[in-house]
Amino acid sequence: MLTDVRDAIERLGLSEDERVKALDIELLKRLKKYGPPAYREKERPDYWWWHLDDIYKGTYPEEKLPGHLRDWNNGKN
Repeated sequence: MLTDVRDAIERLGLSEDERVKALDIELLKRLKKYGPPAYREKERPDYWWWHLDDIYKGTYPEEKLPGHLRDWNNGKN
């Protein structure tokens, strides 16, 4: 469900909205606290929010994260 909502936000062109960026950061905060959601998809689109398990494990390439999440993830925010 989370991925479907985030896909819709992307399709609507709202990913650069500051409110969405703030929610993205909140998502990563909760990911670090609670771990990734339990979902298993055979095919995962090349959007970062489909790879929360890899982000949680630290194996997702940082350069694939949008700038606002790279900065936050490095402790700059």
